[in-house]
Amino acid sequence: MSAAISAVRDLLARHGIRARSVQAAWGGREHHVCKVLLEDGRAMVAKVPLAHGYRPRHWPDGGTSSPLEAEAEAIALVRGVGVATPSVILDGEPPIALQPLLPGRPPEQELIERGLSRASVETLCWQMGRVMATIHRVKRPADTASGIPILSGADPDRARLLHMDFHLGNVVGVRDLRDGWRITGVVDWTCCAWGPRTADFVELGASLFATNPWGLDPFLLGYREASGLRMIREHVQAEMAEALAERLVHEPPESDQIARLWKLRIAEWGPKKRG
Repeated sequence: MSAAISAVRDLLARHGIRARSVQAAWGGREHHVCKVLLEDGRAMVAKVPLAHGYRPRHWPDGGTSSPLEAEAEAIALVRGVGVATPSVILDGEPPIALQPLLPGRPPEQELIERGLSRASVETLCWQMGRVMATIHRVKRPADTASGIPILSGADPDRARLLHMDFHLGNVVGVRDLRDGWRITGVVDWTCCAWGPRTADFVELGASLFATNPWGLDPFLLGYREASGLRMIREHVQAEMAEALAERLVHEPPESDQIARLWKLRIAEWGPKKRG
Protein backbone atom coordinates (compact mmCIF):
# COMPACT_ATOMS: atom_id res chain seq x y z
CA MET A 1 0.00 0.00 0.00
CA SER A 2 2.95 2.36 0.62
CA ALA A 3 3.76 2.12 -3.10
CA ALA A 4 0.20 3.21 -3.92
CA ILE A 5 0.50 6.21 -1.57
CA SER A 6 3.77 7.21 -3.23
CA ALA A 7 2.21 6.81 -6.68
CA VAL A 8 -0.70 9.06 -5.70
CA ARG A 9 1.61 11.71 -4.22
CA ASP A 10 3.87 11.71 -7.29
CA LEU A 11 1.00 11.87 -9.79
CA LEU A 12 -0.80 14.64 -7.92
CA ALA A 13 2.39 16.68 -7.86
CA ARG A 14 3.02 16.03 -11.56
CA HIS A 15 -0.46 17.38 -12.36
CA GLY A 16 0.01 20.41 -10.13
CA ILE A 17 -2.49 19.29 -7.49
CA ARG A 18 -1.36 20.20 -3.98
CA ALA A 19 -2.30 17.79 -1.19
CA ARG A 20 -1.96 18.18 2.56
CA SER A 21 -2.09 14.44 3.16
CA VAL A 22 -2.49 11.08 1.42
CA GLN A 23 -3.55 8.15 3.60
CA ALA A 24 -4.35 4.51 2.95
CA ALA A 25 -8.08 3.85 3.10
CA TRP A 26 -8.99 0.38 1.89
CA GLY A 27 -8.35 -1.96 -0.96
CA GLY A 28 -10.17 -4.55 -3.02
CA ARG A 29 -9.73 -6.84 -5.99
CA GLU A 30 -9.40 -3.95 -8.41
CA HIS A 31 -7.78 -1.00 -6.61
CA HIS A 32 -5.92 0.48 -3.73
CA VAL A 33 -7.92 3.40 -2.38
CA CYS A 34 -6.38 6.43 -0.67
CA LYS A 35 -8.00 9.35 1.12
CA VAL A 36 -6.57 12.64 -0.08
CA LEU A 37 -6.95 15.99 1.67
CA LEU A 38 -6.23 18.81 -0.77
CA GLU A 39 -4.71 22.13 0.20
CA ASP A 40 -8.06 23.85 -0.38
CA GLY A 41 -9.68 21.59 2.23
CA ARG A 42 -11.54 19.23 -0.11
CA ALA A 43 -11.57 15.55 0.85
CA MET A 44 -11.03 13.24 -2.12
CA VAL A 45 -10.63 9.57 -2.93
CA ALA A 46 -7.83 8.36 -5.20
CA LYS A 47 -8.19 4.93 -6.81
CA VAL A 48 -5.02 3.19 -7.94
CA PRO A 49 -5.37 0.06 -10.13
CA LEU A 50 -3.61 -2.98 -8.70
CA ALA A 51 -0.42 -4.07 -10.43
CA HIS A 52 -1.87 -7.37 -11.66
CA GLY A 53 -4.42 -5.46 -13.75
CA TYR A 54 -7.66 -7.04 -12.54
CA ARG A 55 -10.58 -6.64 -14.89
CA PRO A 56 -14.20 -7.54 -14.10
CA ARG A 57 -15.37 -10.95 -15.31
CA HIS A 58 -17.61 -9.51 -17.98
CA TRP A 59 -15.05 -7.02 -19.32
CA PRO A 60 -14.27 -7.80 -22.99
CA ASP A 61 -10.71 -8.35 -24.14
CA GLY A 62 -9.39 -5.56 -26.28
CA GLY A 63 -11.79 -2.93 -24.96
CA THR A 64 -11.04 0.68 -25.87
CA SER A 65 -11.66 2.04 -22.36
CA SER A 66 -10.60 1.08 -18.86
CA PRO A 67 -12.75 0.24 -15.83
CA LEU A 68 -11.80 3.64 -14.36
CA GLU A 69 -13.11 5.38 -17.49
CA ALA A 70 -16.28 3.27 -17.45
CA GLU A 71 -16.82 4.19 -13.81
CA ALA A 72 -16.51 7.91 -14.60
CA GLU A 73 -19.07 7.53 -17.40
CA ALA A 74 -21.52 5.64 -15.18
CA ILE A 75 -21.27 8.20 -12.38
CA ALA A 76 -22.01 10.99 -14.86
CA LEU A 77 -25.14 9.17 -16.11
CA VAL A 78 -26.78 8.42 -12.78
CA ARG A 79 -29.35 10.82 -11.36
CA GLY A 80 -31.27 10.58 -8.11
CA VAL A 81 -28.60 8.47 -6.38
CA GLY A 82 -25.87 9.89 -4.16
CA VAL A 83 -22.68 9.54 -6.17
CA ALA A 84 -19.45 11.45 -6.43
CA THR A 85 -19.11 13.94 -9.24
CA PRO A 86 -17.47 12.31 -12.29
CA SER A 87 -13.94 11.11 -11.71
CA VAL A 88 -10.96 13.06 -12.93
CA ILE A 89 -8.55 10.51 -14.38
CA LEU A 90 -4.91 11.54 -14.08
CA ASP A 91 -2.65 9.99 -16.69
CA GLY A 92 0.32 8.12 -15.33
CA GLU A 93 1.82 4.67 -14.70
CA PRO A 94 -0.49 3.66 -13.20
CA PRO A 95 -3.26 6.19 -13.85
CA ILE A 96 -5.44 7.18 -10.90
CA ALA A 97 -9.04 8.31 -10.59
CA LEU A 98 -9.69 11.24 -8.28
CA GLN A 99 -13.21 11.92 -6.99
CA PRO A 100 -14.85 13.63 -3.97
CA LEU A 101 -15.24 11.58 -0.80
CA LEU A 102 -18.91 10.83 -0.15
CA PRO A 103 -20.19 11.45 3.40
CA GLY A 104 -20.98 8.45 5.57
CA ARG A 105 -19.49 5.00 5.64
CA PRO A 106 -20.38 1.53 4.34
CA PRO A 107 -22.81 -0.39 6.58
CA GLU A 108 -20.55 -3.40 6.02
CA GLN A 109 -17.97 -1.77 8.31
CA GLU A 110 -20.55 -1.45 11.06
CA LEU A 111 -21.67 -5.04 10.49
CA ILE A 112 -18.10 -6.31 10.90
CA GLU A 113 -17.17 -4.08 13.85
CA ARG A 114 -20.34 -4.03 15.92
CA GLY A 115 -22.99 -6.05 14.15
CA LEU A 116 -26.32 -4.94 12.74
CA SER A 117 -29.76 -6.10 13.81
CA ARG A 118 -31.89 -8.02 11.35
CA ALA A 119 -34.32 -5.09 11.31
CA SER A 120 -31.51 -2.71 10.31
CA VAL A 121 -30.38 -5.01 7.50
CA GLU A 122 -33.96 -5.38 6.25
CA THR A 123 -34.34 -1.59 6.15
CA LEU A 124 -31.04 -1.32 4.30
CA CYS A 125 -32.18 -3.93 1.79
CA TRP A 126 -35.43 -2.03 1.18
CA GLN A 127 -33.46 1.18 0.55
CA MET A 128 -30.99 -0.66 -1.69
CA GLY A 129 -33.88 -1.98 -3.76
CA ARG A 130 -35.07 1.57 -4.34
CA VAL A 131 -31.56 2.72 -5.22
CA MET A 132 -31.05 -0.13 -7.68
CA ALA A 133 -34.34 0.69 -9.40
CA THR A 134 -33.11 4.27 -9.82
CA ILE A 135 -29.85 3.06 -11.35
CA HIS A 136 -31.76 0.82 -13.76
CA ARG A 137 -33.70 3.80 -15.13
CA VAL A 138 -30.63 4.70 -17.17
CA LYS A 139 -30.94 3.24 -20.66
CA ARG A 140 -28.00 2.51 -22.92
CA PRO A 141 -27.65 5.46 -25.30
CA ALA A 142 -28.55 4.52 -28.85
CA ASP A 143 -26.67 7.29 -30.62
CA THR A 144 -23.60 7.78 -28.43
CA ALA A 145 -20.51 5.59 -28.07
CA SER A 146 -20.08 4.14 -24.58
CA GLY A 147 -16.98 2.90 -22.80
CA ILE A 148 -19.15 0.82 -20.48
CA PRO A 149 -19.14 -2.81 -21.67
CA ILE A 150 -22.35 -4.54 -22.66
CA LEU A 151 -22.94 -8.02 -21.28
CA SER A 152 -22.65 -10.89 -23.71
CA GLY A 153 -26.01 -11.70 -25.28
CA ALA A 154 -27.70 -8.55 -23.97
CA ASP A 155 -30.13 -6.70 -26.25
CA PRO A 156 -28.51 -3.27 -26.83
CA ASP A 157 -31.90 -1.62 -27.32
CA ARG A 158 -33.17 -2.81 -23.93
CA ALA A 159 -29.96 -2.71 -21.92
CA ARG A 160 -29.92 -0.77 -18.64
CA LEU A 161 -27.09 0.55 -16.53
CA LEU A 162 -25.95 -2.10 -14.04
CA HIS A 163 -23.71 -1.64 -11.02
CA MET A 164 -22.68 -5.32 -10.91
CA ASP A 165 -21.04 -5.11 -7.47
CA PHE A 166 -23.91 -3.86 -5.31
CA HIS A 167 -23.60 -4.89 -1.66
CA LEU A 168 -23.30 -3.48 1.85
CA GLY A 169 -19.69 -2.50 1.26
CA ASN A 170 -20.44 -0.40 -1.82
CA VAL A 171 -23.20 1.78 -0.42
CA VAL A 172 -22.47 4.47 2.15
CA GLY A 173 -24.83 5.78 4.76
CA VAL A 174 -25.34 7.47 8.10
CA ARG A 175 -27.21 6.39 11.19
CA ASP A 176 -30.61 7.99 11.68
CA LEU A 177 -32.30 8.88 14.96
CA ARG A 178 -33.93 5.45 15.24
CA ASP A 179 -30.55 3.69 15.24
CA GLY A 180 -31.15 2.60 11.67
CA TRP A 181 -29.31 3.47 8.50
CA ARG A 182 -30.03 5.97 5.75
CA ILE A 183 -28.20 5.33 2.50
CA THR A 184 -26.54 8.48 1.20
CA GLY A 185 -24.59 7.21 -1.79
CA VAL A 186 -23.20 4.43 -3.96
CA VAL A 187 -19.50 3.84 -4.62
CA ASP A 188 -17.21 1.61 -6.69
CA TRP A 189 -18.71 1.55 -10.17
CA THR A 190 -15.74 -0.10 -11.89
CA CYS A 191 -17.68 -3.33 -12.53
CA CYS A 192 -20.55 -1.46 -14.22
CA ALA A 193 -22.07 -2.77 -17.44
CA TRP A 194 -25.04 -2.48 -19.78
CA GLY A 195 -27.45 -5.40 -19.67
CA PRO A 196 -30.73 -6.80 -18.35
CA ARG A 197 -31.92 -5.78 -14.88
CA THR A 198 -31.73 -9.38 -13.67
CA ALA A 199 -27.93 -9.45 -14.01
CA ASP A 200 -27.62 -7.13 -11.00
CA PHE A 201 -29.88 -9.41 -8.97
CA VAL A 202 -27.71 -12.39 -9.87
CA GLU A 203 -24.65 -10.61 -8.49
CA LEU A 204 -26.53 -9.93 -5.26
CA GLY A 205 -27.21 -13.64 -4.92
CA ALA A 206 -23.48 -14.24 -4.58
CA SER A 207 -23.01 -11.61 -1.88
CA LEU A 208 -25.78 -9.88 0.10
CA PHE A 209 -28.48 -12.53 -0.31
CA ALA A 210 -26.09 -15.44 0.11
CA THR A 211 -25.51 -14.32 3.71
CA ASN A 212 -28.86 -12.59 4.33
CA PRO A 213 -31.46 -14.48 2.26
CA TRP A 214 -34.33 -12.93 4.24
CA GLY A 215 -33.28 -9.54 2.83
CA LEU A 216 -34.59 -10.43 -0.63
CA ASP A 217 -38.25 -9.66 0.11
CA PRO A 218 -37.69 -6.11 1.43
CA PHE A 219 -35.24 -5.51 -1.43
CA LEU A 220 -37.85 -6.52 -4.02
CA LEU A 221 -40.45 -4.38 -2.23
CA GLY A 222 -38.22 -1.31 -2.46
CA TYR A 223 -37.42 -2.07 -6.09
CA ARG A 224 -41.11 -2.43 -6.95
CA GLU A 225 -42.03 0.81 -5.16
CA ALA A 226 -39.39 2.79 -7.05
CA SER A 227 -39.76 1.15 -10.47
CA GLY A 228 -43.39 0.06 -10.67
CA LEU A 229 -42.13 -3.35 -11.84
CA ARG A 230 -43.01 -6.56 -10.05
CA MET A 231 -39.97 -8.78 -9.78
CA ILE A 232 -41.33 -12.22 -8.86
CA ARG A 233 -39.31 -13.64 -5.98
CA GLU A 234 -39.36 -17.24 -7.22
CA HIS A 235 -38.08 -16.19 -10.64
CA VAL A 236 -35.30 -14.08 -9.14
CA GLN A 237 -34.30 -16.92 -6.82
CA ALA A 238 -34.18 -19.40 -9.69
CA GLU A 239 -31.87 -17.12 -11.71
CA MET A 240 -29.60 -16.59 -8.70
CA ALA A 241 -29.43 -20.35 -8.06
CA GLU A 242 -28.54 -21.09 -11.68
CA ALA A 243 -25.81 -18.44 -11.71
CA LEU A 244 -24.35 -19.62 -8.39
CA ALA A 245 -24.22 -23.22 -9.62
CA GLU A 246 -22.34 -22.14 -12.74
CA ARG A 247 -19.96 -19.97 -10.74
CA LEU A 248 -19.17 -22.81 -8.34
CA VAL A 249 -17.87 -24.77 -11.30
CA HIS A 250 -16.04 -22.03 -13.20
CA GLU A 251 -15.22 -19.44 -10.52
CA PRO A 252 -15.42 -21.07 -7.08
CA PRO A 253 -14.91 -18.72 -4.12
CA GLU A 254 -11.61 -18.87 -2.25
CA SER A 255 -13.44 -19.35 1.06
CA ASP A 256 -14.85 -22.80 1.86
CA GLN A 257 -17.41 -21.09 4.07
CA ILE A 258 -18.73 -19.02 1.16
CA ALA A 259 -18.81 -22.12 -1.05
CA ARG A 260 -20.96 -23.89 1.54
CA LEU A 261 -23.29 -20.88 1.69
CA TRP A 262 -23.66 -20.87 -2.08
CA LYS A 263 -24.52 -24.57 -2.09
CA LEU A 264 -27.11 -23.98 0.63
CA ARG A 265 -28.72 -21.16 -1.37
CA ILE A 266 -28.70 -23.25 -4.55
CA ALA A 267 -30.64 -25.92 -2.68
CA GLU A 268 -33.08 -23.33 -1.29
CA TRP A 269 -33.60 -21.30 -4.46
CA GLY A 270 -33.30 -23.93 -7.18
CA PRO A 271 -36.09 -26.11 -8.60
CA LYS A 272 -37.57 -28.40 -5.98
CA LYS A 273 -37.42 -32.11 -6.71
CA ARG A 274 -40.63 -34.10 -6.48
CA GLY A 275 -40.69 -37.52 -5.05
